[in-house]
Amino acid sequence: MKMALRKETLATTLCITFAFLLLSTGLYDFFFNSYNFIELLNTCAVFCFLTGLGLSPKIFFTPIRQLLSASFVMEPIVSPKLQQSLFYGGLVMGFIGFATSKLI
Repeated sequence: MKMALRKETLATTLCITFAFLLLSTGLYDFFFNSYNFIELLNTCAVFCFLTGLGLSPKIFFTPIRQLLSASFVMEPIVSPKLQQSLFYGGLVMGFIGFATSKLI
């Protein structure tokens, strides 16, 4: 059990650290280089998506068959509503940014 907790902590730390690294480089690029709003939107989408994944680290260590079963309930670190809002908000922003970049 101690090893599983260590793995989950590592997964959470890596996801959130990588998310903040991407967000900071995206903000720097937006303000000092390009002022491209679509790139900033995509950066924020990846930030929200990775943060949502990081708040539910059991997803990385659960077999896919169990994840797809109807009886499986994910246990996030914070409230499930916040985790799902970040995750799905990131997906929606990513789809909007992708569609917008293809139209322009």
